[in-house]
Amino acid sequence: MQLLTNIQDIDRSKWEHLLKVSQYTSPFQTPGFYDLYNELEGQKADVFVVEEEERFLALVVITIQHEKGLKSYFSRRGIIYGGLLLHPEATQHHIKLLAAHLEEAYHHQLIYLEIRNNFNYSAFKNVLQQTGFDYVPWLNIQFENISAESFRNGWTKTRQRQLNKALKNGVSWRPATSMDDVRAFYVILSRLYKYKVKKPLPSLDFFEKLYESPFARCLVVENESGIIGGVMCPFYPEKSLYEFYICGLDRDCPSHHPSIVAMWAMVEYAEQNNIPNLDLMGAGQVGKSSSIREFKSKFGGKMVENGRFVMVFNRFLYRLGVFYLSLLSRF
Repeated sequence: MQLLTNIQDIDRSKWEHLLKVSQYTSPFQTPGFYDLYNELEGQKADVFVVEEEERFLALVVITIQHEKGLKSYFSRRGIIYGGLLLHPEATQHHIKLLAAHLEEAYHHQLIYLEIRNNFNYSAFKNVLQQTGFDYVPWLNIQFENISAESFRNGWTKTRQRQLNKALKNGVSWRPATSMDDVRAFYVILSRLYKYKVKKPLPSLDFFEKLYESPFARCLVVENESGIIGGVMCPFYPEKSLYEFYICGLDRDCPSHHPSIVAMWAMVEYAEQNNIPNLDLMGAGQVGKSSSIREFKSKFGGKMVENGRFVMVFNRFLYRLGVFYLSLLSRF
């Protein structure tokens, strides 16, 4: 058994095979996502692989993120989207080896490392905690084997009326067909993050590269005046579609409900492309009120607690960052 960290030593055919046999497969652990992140200016991604008997048994893509300027030092973090990519025969021993090397690699580089689970890793919870990860109860909403009809029937009556009203008023959706579409979407998303979400947002370059990639789609919502919302959706073929970033000019277009239509767009796109599952990628921390959860829960689906795992390397800077984000949310 060995751990591989040099991309030149990692056989991509074995990587692709692991993606096909794993029950934890997502677009965020693919070679394409790794490559995309390493093309971003000032950002990078690393990959760690546990190999045994010529097979990849555990793999993880870590995105290394930070803000610009003076905030760079105080925002150094590693985010693992989706969770660990594991072979059906992966054991706690393989997870322990992987986690130990993550701690060793980033102890002096990052403030914290976070695994944002989109799958149930309860079988490996104890071993991850033993290697330095704290478990944070976190909710998510997922849909399995959905169709547009079943999805719509699961909505609250209010949501159904809002969708019907929007469609009656001429609102529609379509896949983005140009960078201008992506930039229009990003302007709306940036506004949402600046005035409401108040959390870091990746650069426009990130969304442009996602648009150009084969594993993501930007679906835009429009009315007679132009684009009024949209959603960026990474996906893994014939498996799952992910709501990565969603936005809409709901206050500016109250009778057109662009965020509602953006949700509808994901489901229709998934059905048209034989993608059976939809993942809304987070509904807030257990025990804390969440406007995101309130919005997403009105579309039905299954509320699950897959949680997050966080390994903190610098407690002081981590608490300072949490305090800063909570302060931003008040203003």
